[in-house]
Amino acid sequence: MLNKTMNTLQVNLSEHSYTIFFSHNSLEELPALFQQRFQERQLFFIINTIVADLYEAGIRSIFKASNNRLHIITIADGEDSKNLTTAEKIFTELIQNGADRKSVIIGFGGGVVGDIAGFAASTYMRGVSFVQIPTTLLAMVDSSVGGKVAVNHELAKNMIGAFYQPKFVFIDDIFLRTLPRREIICGLAEIMKYGLILDKTFFEWTAANYEKLFSFDKTAVEYAVRRSCELKAQVVEKDEKENEIRVILNFGHTWAHAFENLGNYRILKHGEAVFVGMLAASHVSWMNYRLNDEEFKEIEKTLLTFLKEILADKDIMQFLESVTWDRIWSKMLSDKKASQNTLRWVLLNRIGEAATEENIDPARVEKSFVYLKSVIRKTDHVIHN
Repeated sequence: MLNKTMNTLQVNLSEHSYTIFFSHNSLEELPALFQQRFQERQLFFIINTIVADLYEAGIRSIFKASNNRLHIITIADGEDSKNLTTAEKIFTELIQNGADRKSVIIGFGGGVVGDIAGFAASTYMRGVSFVQIPTTLLAMVDSSVGGKVAVNHELAKNMIGAFYQPKFVFIDDIFLRTLPRREIICGLAEIMKYGLILDKTFFEWTAANYEKLFSFDKTAVEYAVRRSCELKAQVVEKDEKENEIRVILNFGHTWAHAFENLGNYRILKHGEAVFVGMLAASHVSWMNYRLNDEEFKEIEKTLLTFLKEILADKDIMQFLESVTWDRIWSKMLSDKKASQNTLRWVLLNRIGEAATEENIDPARVEKSFVYLKSVIRKTDHVIHN
């Protein structure tokens, strides 16, 4: 029996509308959710090797009495597995196990798993039902909501993909307790982003309460996750396919994707790259007279709290120190949002209000890169045990 009091949020997209379910240690609700919507259909869970070790046995157990036939397809962990080779492996297993047009593909994992599972669902038999069950903080607050699905190309991130909305999203904060601190930091990057571009009060709350997320404070986690989903849903509902306002969700991401790609998706995690990118994008905003001195200093102080910890990793530090302006600029120009060597920048007018601009002198952007490099060199690194 489905829990009727489960906390929910509706994402209103006409015929593509869906519900986000928020729960606390309630994975046993999943079979009822699937039986309610997909009775007697085959379910194909896409998971990575780490999630399989932690949760595969439990998932098989709770679905044992279900009338849905369960399959689990395991892929390698990590951003560098989000490619067409892995997608082909998924397609092969779907075909071998008789997946048909009524089958359901479930992304059960972090952002990489959700993205590639959604990509597979959007293309297998020209589209089958898709469900997101995010297991990382970053996936809960960002990639599981909004319908962007993709795989990477060796030359650029998320270059091959589609807009394909899930049938529902199931978020349970119990997954966070198995995450290392590094993964929580990655999720905080996207949470901070929502505050910076849409809600100054939320940004200030996160800056003051982020340690509660590391200690898994139930009230703080519930608020941070739900508010992030609310803010993203508000934008997606206005612009599902990123023709206008939705582009502001990419604040800091043009920089981030370039750094990720230059590191072959092995050095910086996505959220770590977003922290670096948001600091650079904030500096560009300040350089272009949109962001005042006081608010830029507030952003800088807050983001450096996390960058100090990120830069404590020697591999990340050495990599960022080695990146040159020519390499980063070339990668940014190959971003999928670039058009005829023109980038559409997401900037801040103030904390809580973002805007876009295309006509920015690359020399000014380079000055922000020089600033970023100086910050990296000067940062006093802190390691948390």
